[in-house]
Amino acid sequence: MITRTGARETGRRQEGNATIVDVVVPQAGYADFTRELGELGSVRLEGQPEAAAALVRLSVRISE
Repeated sequence: MITRTGARETGRRQEGNATIVDVVVPQAGYADFTRELGELGSVRLEGQPEAAAALVRLSVRISE
């Protein structure tokens, strides 16, 4: 999923029972990235990316 939207992983860490994956997504691929995340399971977005930003930085929390 990450490569299809032009996103790339910039980091990964464990926080308790969750894995946090840091990614950067090109603004043009942001909508597709969040749509595909939603297809994997429950998604809660906090905040909105700046419209002028070429890259959107976000952290994805993966938990069971």
